[in-house]
Amino acid sequence: ATLLFSSGMAAAATVFQCLPRDAHVVAPQVMYWGLRSWLRNFAEPWGIVVDFVDATSVDALRRAVRPGRTRLLAHTRSCTR
Repeated sequence: ATLLFSSGMAAAATVFQCLPRDAHVVAPQVMYWGLRSWLRNFAEPWGIVVDFVDATSVDALRRAVRPGRTRLLAHTRSCTR
């Protein structure tokens, strides 16, 4: 199956909206501001718990994962020139 979206935000929001209400998500501290704002203003009140961590640190990622509860490790790709 394939889904098409008119924007990256629509695609990202759909991924998070497919999670159960008590899901835990680990997301990077540094990310697209629109998605970060959406996670704070919509996902958290929806019942999705989001921990923002330093995604460049494997130890920080390990500490943030909640076994049996974490449903998604969000990743953003940084651009370097």
